[in-house]
Amino acid sequence: MGVYADVPVLTVMWLFVILGAALMLPFRFPDQPLPFYDFISPFIGIYPGIVFASSFAVLLESVPFISSKAGNAVGLTALFVMFLVNYSASGYDNPLLGAFDYGNYRWVMDSINNAVVPIIGRGVRETGILVPGGMFAGSKGGQELVFHGLLWNWQYLIDKIILTAISMALILSAVILLETTEKRKKASSRSLQEKRQADRKAVCCTNQFIMERRLLLKNLPKSCFVINVGLWIYSIFAPLRYVQGYLWIIMLICSVALFSQMGCREHENGLTECFVTIKSSLVRQMAYSYLWGVVILFMLSMPAIIRCFGEQKFLCSCSYIAFSFFVPALACFLGEYSKSRRAFETVYLLICFLLLNMPSFLFQGYVVAVMMICTIVFLFAALVKRLHL
Repeated sequence: MGVYADVPVLTVMWLFVILGAALMLPFRFPDQPLPFYDFISPFIGIYPGIVFASSFAVLLESVPFISSKAGNAVGLTALFVMFLVNYSASGYDNPLLGAFDYGNYRWVMDSINNAVVPIIGRGVRETGILVPGGMFAGSKGGQELVFHGLLWNWQYLIDKIILTAISMALILSAVILLETTEKRKKASSRSLQEKRQADRKAVCCTNQFIMERRLLLKNLPKSCFVINVGLWIYSIFAPLRYVQGYLWIIMLICSVALFSQMGCREHENGLTECFVTIKSSLVRQMAYSYLWGVVILFMLSMPAIIRCFGEQKFLCSCSYIAFSFFVPALACFLGEYSKSRRAFETVYLLICFLLLNMPSFLFQGYVVAVMMICTIVFLFAALVKRLHL
């Protein structure tokens, strides 16, 4: 079920990103029309990676001896390592690395360098300089470079075909393993159902708002909590540029287990029937989960917000606040419609990778506007879905 739920949802979001970018371009760059290929090619190049990440997540769900939490940890670690390997070894012409470049980093960087090298005589590693008004806007000696889309090269296309074939192989492996996994789930379902019935009274009588906070924090590994505390304290003293470009993003990555359960925990544990018996309980549960998510992410961003405000970088502070509202809404929406953590984890990880490579992307006025609009749309769609359960 995961592949049919996650890939369509991710595809719809991918299309919405393309549409949003197309609508924003005339406002952001009114006098610089962009040819269709130059605009669409980076989006086309990333799509096989979206399919691969989702297929890999489905395979982990189908392995009978890997639990949900262990699968999350293994999947996120493997995807993160693959990206770091491609990032650090981008200078090596290795076909295996190119085939597993699901983030499309190599193709994009080679295409950028194709425009950069004739002008400055060397390639670049930091792409944030290409974002106008970003954190590198005040740099001296910068030159304006024109990006003409992804290079047309058969080697890159073959890499994407190989990556798609690997994705299909992962799905086939998941189908083969699924029968064993389903048998294991059925064998344990009776004991779980008895436990849920025993806990039903406790669910009804416990303060739902406080219980939601406990459940959210319970699913956050202690190691990630300790890392976040240390990074949060260090963010108070570290240079603001490092906080924005590294420390804050690492805290986001360490918090993925906390946000990914929003909207889907009840479906994964079969608790929707218990909530349905309590009037408006499902809607309240999502509202409480969203509010706690906003509070937690706002607290994680507090050092960056205060320091940006103190340096009169008001747009940066607003960006962090808007992001604090946007991520929990995205988690509730994807969790409710996919009934799985995988869709959100895949999108969230891609967002974190984008921010690691281009932190200044977040600090744009149109990005703040898009995040606030998406927050309203995602929350409305998720609550409407719950009202019909």
